[in-house]
Amino acid sequence: MTLAFTNDYFKHTLPEGNANCNTNLIKWIPPDLGFLKINCDASLDDNVGGTDFVIRNNSGDCLVVSGASAPASNILHLEATAVKNALMFAFDQALPNFVVESDSKILIDVINNTTPVPWSISSTIDDILYLKNFYNVVNFVFSFRKKNKAAHWVANHAKISRDSFVWHSSRPPDLESILYFDLFAPSFRRVN
Repeated sequence: MTLAFTNDYFKHTLPEGNANCNTNLIKWIPPDLGFLKINCDASLDDNVGGTDFVIRNNSGDCLVVSGASAPASNILHLEATAVKNALMFAFDQALPNFVVESDSKILIDVINNTTPVPWSISSTIDDILYLKNFYNVVNFVFSFRKKNKAAHWVANHAKISRDSFVWHSSRPPDLESILYFDLFAPSFRRVN
């Protein structure tokens, strides 16, 4: 039942060639001048989860990476927690306007009020919407996982290491390679 719902949901909600979500072009794209981009993700295995966010500027420079491990049983709740943690960090650091990307289509649709809020994440969504009010411009955008590789790597690292961390400049070589690849690798077409 759940798999059928998810397949039907994506079939009817993924845009074909929408300017905000190019379904054919796969590449991380820097934000516009004056904006930051925050990529968020979560990972879950055996009731151990990892959440994270990666913040980059319009030149693609990585400003901060944050990850945290947490006991969990619901991936959607972890995905929402990653976005909430990113917004709280942005608020604490008085960061300017930004774009938040997540590879959870359902979560982005819930935040953008195009899908009803599941009760399991309603409290976290309330927090996200409250924090959103502190910014002039914050956009929430769906991004395919292949465009969200750095955040995906960090969420898995947090889950596996069962640790919390914030990295500003000194980051693991594997993550540095992904960040470099995001900037300089050619884009490729998504095959349906």
